[in-house]
Amino acid sequence: TCVNYPDCRVVKDSWLEEKQDAGQLKPKSPASPVLLSRIRASAYASDIRTEAYDILRKQGHVA
Repeated sequence: TCVNYPDCRVVKDSWLEEKQDAGQLKPKSPASPVLLSRIRASAYASDIRTEAYDILRKQGHVA
């Protein structure tokens, strides 16, 4: 799997809920702690957009 952090998009919860209600978005099981740790480390080391990084920081996912 490859995550393109620099091209990530920030969307509102309401947009996600709308897509889920329309059947266009299907949530999967939560990621394991090991996978979350890898995602955090990769996001921290990437060229992720400042806006997206700030959201991850506020949620406590990155330092």
